[in-house]
Amino acid sequence: MNKLFSTLLSAIRARFTSLWTKLRLWTSPVFWRAKVFTKIRQFFNRLFDVRPRHRKDYYPFFQWLVSKRLAFAIVVVLGIVCTFYLYTTLPKGFFTGGTAAIRTYRYNAIPLKFYAGTVRILAGDGHVAYVGEVEKAHCTGQGTLYNKEGGKVYEGAFDDDMYNGQGTLYYPEGAVQYNGTFVNNLFQGQGSYFRSNGTAEYVGAYEAGLRNGTGTLYNAASTPIFSGAFQNDQIVYGQFLGKSTADVAQMYTGRTTTYSGGGEYAASMDEIGAVYSASGGGSTLDGNWTVNSIYVLSNALPVDGGELTTINQLSAYFGQPDYYGVSPVTLPEAVAINLLDRRSDSPLSTVSITSSAAFDQVYTVSQYDKSYEVYIYTYLKDGLLYTFYTTGAGQDRFLMYAVELTT
Repeated sequence: MNKLFSTLLSAIRARFTSLWTKLRLWTSPVFWRAKVFTKIRQFFNRLFDVRPRHRKDYYPFFQWLVSKRLAFAIVVVLGIVCTFYLYTTLPKGFFTGGTAAIRTYRYNAIPLKFYAGTVRILAGDGHVAYVGEVEKAHCTGQGTLYNKEGGKVYEGAFDDDMYNGQGTLYYPEGAVQYNGTFVNNLFQGQGSYFRSNGTAEYVGAYEAGLRNGTGTLYNAASTPIFSGAFQNDQIVYGQFLGKSTADVAQMYTGRTTTYSGGGEYAASMDEIGAVYSASGGGSTLDGNWTVNSIYVLSNALPVDGGELTTINQLSAYFGQPDYYGVSPVTLPEAVAINLLDRRSDSPLSTVSITSSAAFDQVYTVSQYDKSYEVYIYTYLKDGLLYTFYTTGAGQDRFLMYAVELTT
């Protein structure tokens, strides 16, 4: 009896062992992976067996016959390549229900062209280049542009991939460079410009990326030194003409050095590179004096549409000069030439000036070298006399210029 029972158990165990083995095999990922790859391998073996076996295996194409198997294989391969490309360009989290907080696209991803909303865009090297709003693959709306080190380049409003609207531009080191309005990547409207160390340099109006309009200039300590009109990034120095020295003191609040002697007066506006002379009043420069000429330590004259830097350009703009040749220096010219010499490697030599300090930065001039001569070109325009200083005849570049009231 025991033997019979053991035989029965052995038969049942053998039967169930076989079923259990098959069940484990059928539920094994390795088994199904092997079967799938076997089928795929067989499919590709048949796919790339492109040798025609009959005339019906060709497509007639003009004077040629194209293998149907070869054409089918090419279509399948192209389909696989395109599918893989589309897969690689899909945003992270696409197949997991969008688990990523912001969709991430490569810059050349095709799906990006059809997406509108907030995204993260990767540059060609893989770093995050942009985080913000897009529409039809263009940065449009609010966003932030990053460099490859992860620092901000620009943060603010975009339109059609350009800075348009209110925004902030950054230096590569991370400090704010400009905060204000933009039009097509250029400063336009009201804005504030900062040096790389964080100190303010200019606050005011911009046009086409340049300081144009009314603004305030600051020195390296972020102290305001000038408030007034600008043109093409330069102070409009002609605005000082005809103003009282009291008005000038309201406009220019930087360091000033004054010189007087022999009926001549000059005031050096040291922090904006200019010297003015005044007439009228008493024995000192006070509110009763009127500015009649301004000497600018710049080799470029701003005009509408650009700037002039050569005598040929000046003559094309003003017409032929009213005078050109040598002229002995005046006290304001001597002060301007010496200041220019201190500011740069000027080819003009220093003018000898003998003076004594009456007060801090107020000097009484007893004498200066009146035999010192400069070569000048003068032009009259709109009631103003323009004088440009060169090193001699035939020199096309000027070193500085002056603007003077003629009446």
